[in-house]
Amino acid sequence: MTMTTPQLHLRVNGINITSVKIRPKMLAGMPRGEREVVIEDPQLGTFPIDDSFIIEVRSGPRKKWELTTVSGLLASMDVLSSAKYQR
Repeated sequence: MTMTTPQLHLRVNGINITSVKIRPKMLAGMPRGEREVVIEDPQLGTFPIDDSFIIEVRSGPRKKWELTTVSGLLASMDVLSSAKYQR
């Protein structure tokens, strides 16, 4: 039996994203207790995204793209992270 690590594919405004990080939101250099999603684009650089972006996810290459929000993306990433460490 072969176990594979779950994956989440991300597309923002129609562009496939390969680098995603979660970091604490900051205000005046202090963490606010919230998290934000930061993506990296080769031409635009690294920046946080919010719900003004079109955020789509899919759980595999043959799955359908689904619209989501930043909070939905964070929840999906949390689920994948916990599944990764429960093996």
